[in-house]
Amino acid sequence: MNGKWYSLTHDDIFKQLDSNEQGITEEEVKNRINKYGLNELPKKKIDTFWQIMIKQVIDPIIILLIITVIFSFIIGEIIDGCAIIFIILVDLLMGTFQEWKAQKNALNLSSLIHNKVKVLRNGKSYEIDSDYLVIGDIVYLESGDKVSADIRLLEVNNLQVDESVLTGESLNIYKSADILPIDTILAERKNMVYAGTTVVTGRGQGIVVATGKHTEIGKIANEVINTKEEKTPLTIRMEKFSKQISILIIIIAIFISIILFMKNVPGKEIFLSVIALSVSAMPEGLPLALTMALTIGSNKMSKKNVIVKKLNSVESLGSCTVIATDKTGTLTVNEQTAKKILLPNDISFDIDGVGYNNDGGIITNIDKIDKAIHIAQLGALNNEANFKKTA
Repeated sequence: MNGKWYSLTHDDIFKQLDSNEQGITEEEVKNRINKYGLNELPKKKIDTFWQIMIKQVIDPIIILLIITVIFSFIIGEIIDGCAIIFIILVDLLMGTFQEWKAQKNALNLSSLIHNKVKVLRNGKSYEIDSDYLVIGDIVYLESGDKVSADIRLLEVNNLQVDESVLTGESLNIYKSADILPIDTILAERKNMVYAGTTVVTGRGQGIVVATGKHTEIGKIANEVINTKEEKTPLTIRMEKFSKQISILIIIIAIFISIILFMKNVPGKEIFLSVIALSVSAMPEGLPLALTMALTIGSNKMSKKNVIVKKLNSVESLGSCTVIATDKTGTLTVNEQTAKKILLPNDISFDIDGVGYNNDGGIITNIDKIDKAIHIAQLGALNNEANFKKTA
């Protein structure tokens, strides 16, 4: 299919997508879902609880501790061996549960294009789940709608869209249905709206030209999923430490074995002495201490809506010395928030709450706040927005 939809006439678009102004039929919808799949962002297959635990077990420091447990039982230090087993289990369970929970939370990111949409099919208007949008669907857009697919606009009425999630542009973009030159860059395609963006004001009607992984944001998600994972600084240092301590223990064990052998100490005693030394040299509490510290950091970050998929990433972020980022819409949320009501008689009321949510109110010790309430009512009535809670 032609990807330059912004440069085509309406008739050409309908012809290429085998659609029309009345929308496609339900039978055609089923065929296109079978051909292109559901309108979902690509998802990376998540590990099960047990798969995560296995990955935790193959950590170099954990392997060293398991070897230490075996040595402890060999020399008869049953209590020490059981204590190390307890430490290993607590460390594995804490680390595994934290990463498993983070993976589950990360799945919520896939809801970026998931919502209800109004479509025209076979001349009739329907409200459907966005997962079942298909190429060729005629979609209605209005204030507050989240765009669920890449759409070529056919009609607009004062339509403004927030595209900061895709382009980083903090200002709302005015849209039109005019044909654009073929070399127009993505950020300047005024007759297109893209999945993941939000309609701020106005209304529009358009035709779906890309869904799921074929949308612009779907391509980004696919790149992220297929990006090779690099080891975190903490993982690199732990592997280096494990290697160093293993080499050091082996060298000392060989040195002590030679000395004891030269003193005619029986082989069994040499063996037990070397194992005892190895056990005592192992840092049994290190993995648990690291996991607890990282878990505490991860929990604090989660309270600020930061999802940490891997515990070691907490330390990686702490190792950053320079962060280059676009401010508006990235560090800030690009959401205007009322903080104070000032009346003509110089009476003022502070307002708490942040962003576009209903968690806030007027802070006052004054009994009569009728005018402030009236202003709030006027603000609610004179816009087309509506508030919807999401799970």
